[in-house]
Amino acid sequence: MMKRKEKHKRKKKMKQKREEDSGEEEDDDQLVVEFELIDPCDKYMDNVRILLRSTELYSNLKCSEELVKIICDQQNIGKFLCVANGPRVGEKEGSVEDGGDGKQDLPNNADHNVVGFQTIINLNQYEQIGALKELLLQKVKKVNTPEYVESAKKIISLLSPHETTHIGLLIGHRILNTPITLVPLIYKNIIEDVYWSQGIEDLDKSEKMCYFFNFLLFYTKVYNNAEGEIIFANYEEEYFFKHKTHHVMWNNNNVKQFYEFVNGKNREVTYKEFVTIFVVPFDKVGEALGEMQRGVGGA
Repeated sequence: MMKRKEKHKRKKKMKQKREEDSGEEEDDDQLVVEFELIDPCDKYMDNVRILLRSTELYSNLKCSEELVKIICDQQNIGKFLCVANGPRVGEKEGSVEDGGDGKQDLPNNADHNVVGFQTIINLNQYEQIGALKELLLQKVKKVNTPEYVESAKKIISLLSPHETTHIGLLIGHRILNTPITLVPLIYKNIIEDVYWSQGIEDLDKSEKMCYFFNFLLFYTKVYNNAEGEIIFANYEEEYFFKHKTHHVMWNNNNVKQFYEFVNGKNREVTYKEFVTIFVVPFDKVGEALGEMQRGVGGA
């Protein structure tokens, strides 16, 4: 795998203003938070390990440490989202707690506080995470709902070793209060990483081919409301889902409470929780990104 981007080590900086409820003057009730997108680095393995625990894949994963290492070592594709210069906003410096519910406290670092990661991993590139691909295969093979039979066969075929077809797992997690306007930028940077990797002239040919993805695979949670609408745990995945070619879905026997604002009142509703695996042709990713950017106001 590529260990370093010699051509460019990009560091994207973004400032966000967060409104605070107070009676102070306007200049005093805005908190400016600076975010950065940095290339993966193994000194943030603890942060990635904690973030990975909140992904849908983690609970059944037998190669989590190997996956963490690959996420950190694959420096040509991937981005870490950081709050720059100091401790977490509104939290104590240096504390660590494994929440397991998406509200985890992340270890602080003198340089950056990594609060999210996003990457694409070729599922046929790394022998160390063979158990991950086997997990995905087993999940798909267990789906026996008639409407998903053909899609399951196609996904199983894509997950099998190919010399000419490459499927990438898009995996990541971020803290819940990440500004929504940053999300399209994160994905845009990941895709730019892929194209940059494809153009490296002195890269071993067999490795370079691993970055010419034909499909991206998503493994995520969704919820079904009373009207049968699908609600994604990560809003941006809906834009990719619109361009899927195949998908399977199953009920994981969990439910979740939400609040809906109806007729001027909040009401509590319970939605069934499902897990879905879907694949998107890589040549449709740019279109999905454009729709995502427009959806959040041209971020």
